[in-house]
Amino acid sequence: MHELAITQSLVELALDEAERAGAATIIGVRATVGHMCGIVPESMLIYFAELTRGTMAEGATLHLEVVRTVARCSACLKVFEPECVPWLCPDCAGRRLAILQGEELRLESIEVDFDNGGGNDGADGSETDPQG
Repeated sequence: MHELAITQSLVELALDEAERAGAATIIGVRATVGHMCGIVPESMLIYFAELTRGTMAEGATLHLEVVRTVARCSACLKVFEPECVPWLCPDCAGRRLAILQGEELRLESIEVDFDNGGGNDGADGSETDPQG
């Protein structure tokens, strides 16, 4: 159920960034979610549609990229994708692992329309990067 709180934060951040950029409408939102976050993407899509109703993001598309977990064994430095618990290095059976990816939860970009024409015809939409 943590998808609701995460999606709500994502929507709030997207709305804040779009308003700061002077946008009239949000057309799309791109986010990266690590597999280890335990997010159910389908739930986020449903919550996104509900949470954006009545806002400048109503009707926007949420694009989620789910990132697989990648770890590195601290003993032999093998890089691999852990599959089943307990996570062990496939080469040396080491248990001390550094997670290299899979914990991400990040708003990547927001596609906006400055004319309030709505829709995504490619002519009016531009992307804003909330990270800089």
